[in-house]
Amino acid sequence: MTRARQAFAVLGILGLAAVAGAEAPLRVVLLIDTSGSIARRDAPRRAQAAEELTRALPPGSQVAVFAFDDKPRLVLPMTGSPEAVNLAVAELKSGGHFTALNDAIFDAVRYLSESPSGRRAIVAVTDGVDENSALNPDDGATAAREAAIPVFSLGIGRVQDRSLRRVAKLTGGEYYPPGTSAADVAKALAEAAAPAPATRVAPAAAATGAASATAVVPIEGAASPASAVSDAPSRAIVVGVSLAALAMALLTLGFVLLRRPAPAPGPAPTRPTDLDEDELDVSDDDTIMMRAEALEDPASKTLVLTLKPLLHVTRGSDQGRFFEVGFSSATSIGRAVGNDIVLDDRAISSQHCRIRPGAQGYEIVDLKSTNGTYVNERRISRHRLRAGDVIKMGETLVQFRMDHMKE
Repeated sequence: MTRARQAFAVLGILGLAAVAGAEAPLRVVLLIDTSGSIARRDAPRRAQAAEELTRALPPGSQVAVFAFDDKPRLVLPMTGSPEAVNLAVAELKSGGHFTALNDAIFDAVRYLSESPSGRRAIVAVTDGVDENSALNPDDGATAAREAAIPVFSLGIGRVQDRSLRRVAKLTGGEYYPPGTSAADVAKALAEAAAPAPATRVAPAAAATGAASATAVVPIEGAASPASAVSDAPSRAIVVGVSLAALAMALLTLGFVLLRRPAPAPGPAPTRPTDLDEDELDVSDDDTIMMRAEALEDPASKTLVLTLKPLLHVTRGSDQGRFFEVGFSSATSIGRAVGNDIVLDDRAISSQHCRIRPGAQGYEIVDLKSTNGTYVNERRISRHRLRAGDVIKMGETLVQFRMDHMKE
């Protein structure tokens, strides 16, 4: 590599480091309640809220859309297009028999946790009703708090605001009653999701159950929120001066590298001359060439296998069938048609149980079924599954398996 290329390579690396230090975009998961508990007259409010929110978010923000009724589902992956978000929400239809709000919050946290670190938040447009979630009310809030992802709720319809206030308080978000403009939500979440100085929750505030915002006390040596706002102009000047100094340093480094003397050229590589061509060992080179040619052949590429969770029915009307278990969201099992896995067994409840993914594997949760759910002949309310576990529901036996499958 020449001195000029070395200089520009160093400049490029330092430039990338400077860009990486820039403020990360705000990433928001928009949870839309599509359950039947939202009255038809209130349904248009969902699309209106999405438009107000996307219009008021800071430039460069990205939004993903989840809808939830019986279970949460990803409708639109993370995008920077407000038009795509508004269209996706406008096309949503009400349906389902239940409202899996807790499951939706948990799945949204998992989705955001897989995105690049930075400013992240969840906005739930819902009436706060939760019915038949596989998770406890605090599971989603706990996951959000541990991931430092605040949950903001915008109420619509006949709101059960107590649960929404609780989630907001536990995660550092906020609850907004029906009639609030989503633009107010966008402003608040942009501020709350921004990188903040080190803080601690005041003991008195943490011990109360009031609906007021949690009191935050700056740790010694950290700037308070008020000073952070008042110092914004001076910080901008400091950042500008720092960038100018960085540019001068980069230019100086480039000139220094360009002016350095090039190392004296060494002797040209030689090849042995005391051996005939036939005596040279070229077997390794031939092998390398053959392998390179084989790599270029698509048919010779290594087949990639992935471990996927499966349920194998070993006894019952559906004996011999295989069912896939969801990777990113809970899988409902029961006799009703609306389940992810429908089993033909009259001893199984309409909504019998649910298998959900977690950080440490898969967990099965009984949904208060009439005849109960058994794992390895032991009745359970919830149980962490291992490959080979036998699940009994009604008169049906299924085996939980982790099989290698082609991608």
